[in-house]
Amino acid sequence: MKPSTSLSTIASKAELKELLETIVTNLPLEKSSRSSIATRFLFRLLRTTNILNAFEACRAALEKKIGLQLEQATLDDLLIPSYSYLNETLYDVDCVERILSHFLDGLQETNQTGEDGDNGVRSPALMLVGKLIDGYLSEIASDANLKPDKFYHLAILLPDQARLFDDGLYRAVDVYLKVQL
Repeated sequence: MKPSTSLSTIASKAELKELLETIVTNLPLEKSSRSSIATRFLFRLLRTTNILNAFEACRAALEKKIGLQLEQATLDDLLIPSYSYLNETLYDVDCVERILSHFLDGLQETNQTGEDGDNGVRSPALMLVGKLIDGYLSEIASDANLKPDKFYHLAILLPDQARLFDDGLYRAVDVYLKVQL
């Protein structure tokens, strides 16, 4: 009798990587498809991309797609583990910084084309992302290996309009300073 999971039915890492890259390549990237793909699914694909060490273009495409709909993400989505032995931090802060940059670029494009009408001032999407990033900063602040410049750059990446109050940011800085001292 043949075992139920023979070696011929188990996909190799290379085959999984190729399948993942094919899926990502076929994802729509246009803004009109903004809510067509669940944000949580995109974050899972991104984690898988990191685990399988897929091509840079694959990872970049996912980060851009996530950035275009970042306001739909949750804090758990952003807590992407660092899979690189070169990265000393627990979470992949660089990835979140790139995703946030894509979000801000998309918001700026929307404002320049006049689709939004309010020029980004207190945009609901920007406010949601501001709250999300402040929560993320509070969460990663407890990582003793997080460098001050990484924390600082992520904190100031958001424009002033993203925060109605700075309480979340102050809380994150407080946690960070307690861990570092």
